[in-house]
Amino acid sequence: MPPGQLRALVGVAAHPQNHPRLDASGQRLLSGYTFLQPRVMPPLPLRAECTAYHWLFAGQGGIDPYSAMASDVYQDLFAEGSFTGKGLINVAAAHAVLGQGRLPEGQILSHDLLEGSLARCAVVSDATLIESDPSQPRIASDRLHRWTRGDWQLLPFLLNRHRWPMAGINRWKLADNLRRSLVAPASVLVLVLSMAGVGPAPLVALALVLSAHLAGPLLGAAANLVPAPGGFAWRRSYRLAALDVARAVAGGLWHLAQLLQQALRHTDAVARTLFRLGLSRRELLAWQTAASLHTSTSVARGTRWAQPLLGPLLALAALAAFRWAQVPLAWPLEALLLAWVVAPALAWGAGLPLRHHRTQLAPADHTALHGVARDTWRLFERVVDASSHHLPPDNLQTSPVDMVAQRTSPTNVGLYLLSAVCARQFGWLGTQDLLDRLEATLATLDTLARHRGHFMNWTDTSTLQPLLPRYVSTVDSGNLSAHLLAVAQACRQWAGLPFDPAPAAQALQRCKARLMEPVPPNHPETTTWLQADLHATQGHTGTRRPQRHRAGQPAPARPGPATRCPGLGA
Repeated sequence: MPPGQLRALVGVAAHPQNHPRLDASGQRLLSGYTFLQPRVMPPLPLRAECTAYHWLFAGQGGIDPYSAMASDVYQDLFAEGSFTGKGLINVAAAHAVLGQGRLPEGQILSHDLLEGSLARCAVVSDATLIESDPSQPRIASDRLHRWTRGDWQLLPFLLNRHRWPMAGINRWKLADNLRRSLVAPASVLVLVLSMAGVGPAPLVALALVLSAHLAGPLLGAAANLVPAPGGFAWRRSYRLAALDVARAVAGGLWHLAQLLQQALRHTDAVARTLFRLGLSRRELLAWQTAASLHTSTSVARGTRWAQPLLGPLLALAALAAFRWAQVPLAWPLEALLLAWVVAPALAWGAGLPLRHHRTQLAPADHTALHGVARDTWRLFERVVDASSHHLPPDNLQTSPVDMVAQRTSPTNVGLYLLSAVCARQFGWLGTQDLLDRLEATLATLDTLARHRGHFMNWTDTSTLQPLLPRYVSTVDSGNLSAHLLAVAQACRQWAGLPFDPAPAAQALQRCKARLMEPVPPNHPETTTWLQADLHATQGHTGTRRPQRHRAGQPAPARPGPATRCPGLGA
């Protein structure tokens, strides 16, 4: 769970309306919630987890609270979320409702949905929990098999309404899970019967089955094709939307190719569970974690091969039977049967790690980016000095006239310090100049007002007084802390070779190369700007070693002309 998310859940649980309230018997919840379920997001995948299957079904990875917000229909409409086993639990309420022998021991495999149904669960969509998705089809299939067994083991709770009372919407959830586990077997049955001449036409049946697996993801992906307000970044937006549509279509075709395999797995799970519930009463809690499935060796080798090979054998038998009976099949149906034959090979290939090719920048792009970086650093050379107490401004306005915003924030300060380190690495700044800048800025920071260690979010760079209204931002403080850690690490690396002349020589060479480039006829000021850039670089990359600046003393003056090139921003 990311930092701060547990605090957010505790804050939700502390709200009076969310406190669990029991009836007179003390065993049934009337209002409030026992479980708080955060939104589950997959992390950014490791290189070994970047497979074709993971690309199809893992969804957006990482934490993006601005674009990944989603509502929960059950929570929004019925005030009843679905507990998935990971969240904040009110232990006293859980013990009162679920304890004291109310649940049969050793018979509940999928306990989370049942617990949330009996003791009420709320979905907290603005709190995030990180959990990996399977990157291989075999692991996902084994997990789905266990989930299906767990859902069917809740059948007695669904049928006995008097012993285990729950809201109608929760009974619907339990029944809907059973329905979904029968979709794949029913789809295969409809397709085979239609090929044999029973029921709808084969192509109609194929279209119905495909729509059952494709309609939902495709509608969600197609919604991204709606034009953004104002047409902002429409090319990138449409490119990403088209990629989502292609992923949805590919996912639907994947489900169709693996339909027979999934139907056999679901049928096995349902039959196995009903046998154990009604007859054997054994192995009701048999399961493996997703992590153990990667290295599991407990399954017999023959069983491991028999499970995926049964589907291709049945598909070959069906294809041979239709050929022998001279039943005409359209090419989409023959292609479907052939896909069922090679389904294990497709699953194996989809679980292999994808090859990553590093894209090399073209020399022209490399030169252009160096120019942008150099011009960006020139901004700090011109506006960060003793007049601003060595603090960077929030922005520089260039139109209609030049105007520096004389305010700064912890984020601005951190970015400036990190930019100074990068300027030293690129050779635009000497080591002594870097130390002067760092010490001057840190000396100013030592005099600023704070609240419990946090700098005020906005400070006037001319008076060093906090701007009204005074407040602190943990986001800005976190940015400054991260930047300071990076700056400290860079200083440690340069301690062994503080006056390396190689970066300065490379910087001078790049400045001279920029002067040799052709200048547009209608922009003569560009040449003046580039000449000023060369002079500034020469002034900062010398080998001077003056006395270092000390806190409380004025920083040395910065060389370099203040000529500005229109269009470059500084």
